[in-house]
Amino acid sequence: MQKRRFRISKGSDMQLPLTTSDTSKQTTSFTGNKKNRMHKLRTRHEKRSGSSSLLTCVLFLSVTILIGFLVSYKFDFVSHHPIISSASTVVDASKDIISSAVGGVGGKNQSLAQFKILEKPLSHAKLVGLYFAASWCGMSTPVSETLEKLFNPNENAADADADATHLSNRILTLQDIDNGIHKDFSIVYISSDHSEEDMVDYTRSSWIPVPFDNPDRNDLKKHYRTCAEVEMEELEINPRRFHIPTLMIVDAVTHGVISTNGAEDLEEYGDGVLDHWLEIQTLTRALEDKYDEE
Repeated sequence: MQKRRFRISKGSDMQLPLTTSDTSKQTTSFTGNKKNRMHKLRTRHEKRSGSSSLLTCVLFLSVTILIGFLVSYKFDFVSHHPIISSASTVVDASKDIISSAVGGVGGKNQSLAQFKILEKPLSHAKLVGLYFAASWCGMSTPVSETLEKLFNPNENAADADADATHLSNRILTLQDIDNGIHKDFSIVYISSDHSEEDMVDYTRSSWIPVPFDNPDRNDLKKHYRTCAEVEMEELEINPRRFHIPTLMIVDAVTHGVISTNGAEDLEEYGDGVLDHWLEIQTLTRALEDKYDEE
């Protein structure tokens, strides 16, 4: 039998059948191309993954640094100004202060009888504000101006005449003490001024200043560990618990500190600040009595 032969004429579209060798070459070529594409995709993915990992690390590090800064800032602020303003924390804060190494700062039975200069303010007012400040201290200025605005009888004469409950009618003055009049609040100025003249010029009419040469002026700073930084070495106050300005609110009966945050309270509560302190006083006494019973 003769084998048929195929002839392909010129111009014909007919192609010869693929041989095993041709198929093998095409498969090898396809496989190679596929591997190249996969390699490129893998390389691209690895580059993207590397960049993404680097970005994640940078973000994580940034957030960690930010949190650390905020925590350290808050700790520093609180360490200078412990806040005793909410009803739920008054007693706990008082106990902590009493049990701490801070001489005299605390709740019940923290007698101030040793300070003769405080005798009359304590006996003629419900609350005493111990104001540690200085004329040269820029941070003291806004606090002093706010005290003047709220409590100065001369500046608020018109409002005082119209409203018997106005703050200027509730502040104790030296004249009130001489006349045996009792009021809700007295401000005792404990100066860190450089001279007596500076202290006298800076003292407001509604304040009761501790005389410049009176030993109680520096003894109160030591008692509460509150002073200007420049006084720390001379007064041997180390560590210092509060810097200036500090307005410390004291219960005139128990001599306990009900707020060390008086300066900030002035801004937050404005005309209602004295009622706020009196409410804390009432609540503190009630809770301390209950604690004593238990």
